[in-house]
Amino acid sequence: METTSCIIVDDEQLSRLLLEGYLEKVPSLELKGTFKDAQEALIFVQKEQVDIVFLDIQMPTLTGIEFIKSLNYRPQIIFITAYPQYAIEGYELNIIDYLLKPVSFERFLKAVLKAQEQISLLRSSNVEVSDVVSADSNTSSDDKFLMIKSEHRLYRLLFDDILFIEGSREYLIVHTTDANISTLMSFKKILEVLPSRLFIRVHKSFVVNKDKVKSLYGNQLEIGTTKIPIGKIYRSDVIDNLF
Repeated sequence: METTSCIIVDDEQLSRLLLEGYLEKVPSLELKGTFKDAQEALIFVQKEQVDIVFLDIQMPTLTGIEFIKSLNYRPQIIFITAYPQYAIEGYELNIIDYLLKPVSFERFLKAVLKAQEQISLLRSSNVEVSDVVSADSNTSSDDKFLMIKSEHRLYRLLFDDILFIEGSREYLIVHTTDANISTLMSFKKILEVLPSRLFIRVHKSFVVNKDKVKSLYGNQLEIGTTKIPIGKIYRSDVIDNLF
């Protein structure tokens, strides 16, 4: 497996030592630095390219969230924190995973593999914006579909088979009834080809198929067994269009 560079940013010494020990068990991870101060880490990543950042949230001087908002480029961010209340805000910032302290090695490894999978996708993908097209608007509604290119394959996806679309920075994951397909694409582009009568954006990171929404529970939509968060700025539009 290709080497993945990473840094640890956490003001707690025991947490840093635990993560360093975990990193030593994963040969594909290259630790490029350990920081107890997020400002020092920010200076480092402005000079050095880093693939993954293991990031605490509550830190003096600069918080983990402020650190993310200050980045010039976006490595894969894995939050490691003792505060579960920041989960929604973390996902609104498109982090790759959110781990609660104390972190087990099994959970740590799961997050790392998820990050490495998406890094590999970005490195290997040659998909351009023009690779996503919609069906002819004159086609009958039953035949409408989306064509999307991913990893050298062209997929023909019926709108009715798309459950929701999840965004993660430079690429999207199209969740369908039988597969999850990743493609290097922006929400702006895909929203241009998805019919608004069938799809609605409900969050910075999610577009859902209106017909697949099962219920509204608190600030989440249920599609099958998946819970989709509703962003504050989208909530009134979601209620008006779906309920």
